[in-house]
Amino acid sequence: MNHSNLESLMKLHLSTGQPVLDQFMLSQSDDALTAVWDYGASPYALGDTLTWSMLSSIEALNAGKKFFDVCTIVHREKPNSSLQPYINSNNYQFFLIDVLPAFFVNPMLRDFHLYQDRESLEMELFYKNITGQVMFPDFKEHISAFRKAYGLYNSHDTINAFFEKNGFIPRLKVPVGYQTWARDFLKNHNPHSNYVCIHLRNRGQHKDQTLAELYRDGDFELWLEFFDIAYSKYPNVKFVILGRPMEWPRAYFQRQNLLILKSFGYGLLEELAMIGECDFFMATNSGPGVMAIFGEKPYVLFQPDENAVYTAKVYGIEPGQTRLPFALPEQSICWKIPELEDLLDTLDHHLAVISGKENRR
Repeated sequence: MNHSNLESLMKLHLSTGQPVLDQFMLSQSDDALTAVWDYGASPYALGDTLTWSMLSSIEALNAGKKFFDVCTIVHREKPNSSLQPYINSNNYQFFLIDVLPAFFVNPMLRDFHLYQDRESLEMELFYKNITGQVMFPDFKEHISAFRKAYGLYNSHDTINAFFEKNGFIPRLKVPVGYQTWARDFLKNHNPHSNYVCIHLRNRGQHKDQTLAELYRDGDFELWLEFFDIAYSKYPNVKFVILGRPMEWPRAYFQRQNLLILKSFGYGLLEELAMIGECDFFMATNSGPGVMAIFGEKPYVLFQPDENAVYTAKVYGIEPGQTRLPFALPEQSICWKIPELEDLLDTLDHHLAVISGKENRR
């Protein structure tokens, strides 16, 4: 299912008050855990959704399950948590459609169900509870006042413990069709180029900046200078830029070595596919970076000092530690706001690493 078809389906069914995407009862199978994402407690946020998806995989494997089914609840009268007071009954559908594809990048996902009626969901969960089926969070935790007030969705503790015990984590990947699309897109654009995927957070361009944490945004003038130097030094390197076209200065559209993916009409799943298909990923630490963290490609994420302690606690590491416990080779975090020299050194290093590899395209 591509992004445009998904949007059409969502617009068709969101007003019905019935479970969306599947009008039937959840599959009754011993092979799957049921994972619940409640927008009344948890945010409309890419990074948190991806982390929770990874946690669902881990919880399923810990319970001896091969798959997990997702039950998502968004109640039209109370569609948001206290973390996002700017989302309300009049606009939540736009945020929902924007983030919903993030649920579909986990190979262990089997079924997806979206409810707008809390009573229908909780009756289904009650049935699962009394029949002994495995849920995440468990039934008591889901119905607790704390859970509904503030979801626990972003800690790496369970993920790190699973890796320490088993030596692997189940990596996130877009569906195969999107992997093929991304490979063909790059091949058709220029098969002889090296491609670097880029994301710079830019909440400063958004109208509503409630809880925006603007210190996490990228320095667009600095990065533009970096792209210009990179073009003169490495004319065969192309940068695939993620994010909404409105977020990028006009000068970015005028550079020959930049491809702003959404300006071609593509959506979130295509962007996440590019993270897995480009040669490596550079970004300020934000939502798309989580796809890289739980993926297989080399990455460097630049983490500002202002929330370093909190971020390190979420990751289960010490501030300044450059690698997550489950990181693969050439996957690292740089604990600073980058200067021009940092960006150029990162590019030089990763191009040197991939220079001896056969061109996959």
